[in-house]
Amino acid sequence: MVWKFNVLRTNAKGGVEKDITFGNNSYYWIDYTGLHFHFGSLNEILKNETVDATIWFIANVIDFTCPLATKQSSTFADKLIQTIKNESGLNSNEGDGTNIFISWKSLAMITEHNHIPELDNIKVYINEYCYNIKMQNR
Repeated sequence: MVWKFNVLRTNAKGGVEKDITFGNNSYYWIDYTGLHFHFGSLNEILKNETVDATIWFIANVIDFTCPLATKQSSTFADKLIQTIKNESGLNSNEGDGTNIFISWKSLAMITEHNHIPELDNIKVYINEYCYNIKMQNR
């Protein structure tokens, strides 16, 4: 099953203020290997107006997928986006899209990295390249 998404910003009265787009054809799915995201545009998820929504969205999908990670999911999502921003050689795939894969093992490590320091480097694949997300500032 694949979930396609659209995120909207609302004002204090509950009305739609602005459509926050992650690019066309953005979606995520969960399978036996883990959690997969496809964002339609790398540039869209890194814009100043959308980066907070991107972090919020990734954190909430992680919370839904792995409820034990709730306390750490926002930190992880922020570190993931910072890795994407800081990696100058990161190229999006065809059509400027970006794929992110987080294995079940890595999702479990998000929940336990505070208790077991050896679990601090959490592997994530961004466009098929492996990156280590360091949760602690040691």
